[in-house]
Formats: sequence, structure tokens, C-alpha cells
Amino acid sequence: MIIDNFKDLNRFTAVSISFIYLLTALYIWLEKKNNYNRFVSIAVVFCFTGDMLLSKFIPGGTMIGMGAFAIAHILFIIAYVNTIHDNNGKVMNFGFCVATIVYYLYFLILWNIFLRNTPSGELFSFASLIYGLIVGTMASVAVSLYINGEKYIKTALGAFIFLLSDSLIAVTQTTIVSNSEIIIWITYVLALYGIIYSNNFT
Repeated sequence: MIIDNFKDLNRFTAVSISFIYLLTALYIWLEKKNNYNRFVSIAVVFCFTGDMLLSKFIPGGTMIGMGAFAIAHILFIIAYVNTIHDNNGKVMNFGFCVATIVYYLYFLILWNIFLRNTPSGELFSFASLIYGLIVGTMASVAVSLYINGEKYIKTALGAFIFLLSDSLIAVTQTTIVSNSEIIIWITYVLALYGIIYSNNFT
């Protein structure tokens, strides 16, 4: 999820890359025609929408942008779960359970430190908590997908990097972090790359 304080050129570049990813995800889906790429491509539509909102190319603001990304993560979850079922696997495995505990605890600690009493208000604080749990679930199911099929290693890594990228956004709500904008953007790009291209050559 990119933040909304890029300068004009950076904002344009960020949204352009996001749009390229959208076209790539749609192209791979049309080539593959499977559940993974179908739901991932729809999810990337919402990622692009969130980027447009947070970069202020379209009106809506941070809360609606966060909502767009939350929908994207839910669609990623659907993609992973359907893929596991398509391959006769099980979502509930040891890797999923461990990842869920670790990721949830991680986000709860971050939320308690950086977002619980954010100046943006209680609504934003609550929304960020729900969003963090959704991201944690997405990353946990990605681990389950990898456990069920090692070819999805890029998905698990991409989901983990997405979690780190959004974590830094949470931190920067109340703390100044040097070069946070570029770090968030680079990790976001790497995360989407892993998720989109994970099933490209399988």
C-alpha cells in the first residue's frame, strides 16, 4: 500500500508501475485461466484503485484507500484457498497455524505501539487494526499455500514482504523514518511481483 505524500513525478511513476502490474496480472490470467491468477488479477485491480486513492489521483482519502487494499487482500486469500483446494490440499496445516500466531502477534504489537492512539482518531485506529489482521491472514494463508506446493514460494515471500511494507506504513503514522517513502514503495513493488508472478511459469 503506497503512502500519499509522493511528489508529483513520484506519484505518477508509482501509479504507472501499478498500472503495468495490473495489465500484467490480467494478461497472465487470460493465459493461465486458473483460480489463482483469476482472483489475483481482480485483487490487483483493487491494489491499483488503492494506489490511485492514496496518491490522490482520484478523491476518496486514506480510509477508502485502505478499504480498497483490504478487499485486495481478501481476494488474495480467496486465490490461495481455491488453489489449495484445486490441488486437494488443506489450508489448516502446521505452517498456517504458526504463521497466523506470529503475524497476528506482530501486528497487534505494532498496532498497540504506533496506531492505538493515533492522532487520526479512533475510527482510523480501529480500521487499521482490522486491516492488519486481514494482511496477517493473507500472509498466513500464503504460507499454507507454499506448504501445499513449493512452487508457490514467491507467493509466500511476496505476502511476507507486503506485510513488512504495510508495517512500515503503520510505523510512519507516528514516527519519522528516514527514506520511508522509497522503502515502502520498493517493498510494495517486490511484494506484488512475488504474488503476481508466482504461478506464471507453473
